[in-house]
Amino acid sequence: MRELAKQAYLERQLLCVIGFGNDTIDLIHGPKRPPKHYLPTLNTITAGGGTPLRKALKYTEVLFQRWDSAQRFPERTIYLFTDGRTNDDIEGISLNYPINVIDTESTSIKLGRSKHIANSLGGHYTHISQYVAGNSMPAGL
Repeated sequence: MRELAKQAYLERQLLCVIGFGNDTIDLIHGPKRPPKHYLPTLNTITAGGGTPLRKALKYTEVLFQRWDSAQRFPERTIYLFTDGRTNDDIEGISLNYPINVIDTESTSIKLGRSKHIANSLGGHYTHISQYVAGNSMPAGL
């Protein structure tokens, strides 16, 4: 997330962050340029259980439809950070924008559901390990 915010800041792009977990959805950072130092905002994001993935994707779908009707923020790329540990059915959700699913699953027993989520949404799959240890964004993202 820090690299995405940094890239958006340097390229004068807009960034929108929608957080979901513990059965809630929050608009953490509305569509605007991120501040130069984004770490305080990132530190407010928590994770853990009760992932309302379908609800979050539907929220995003409605938000994008509203922006489309107002012709606001035409260029979008979605980055979905998830461990894939959800029982939600995401069939029938169409975001119509490039989506990158970043798999954050780090348990010893891997379920590998994030790859299925990426495929269901017609997106690109990457595991978070490709970003850590100082690596920048993988090519194509």
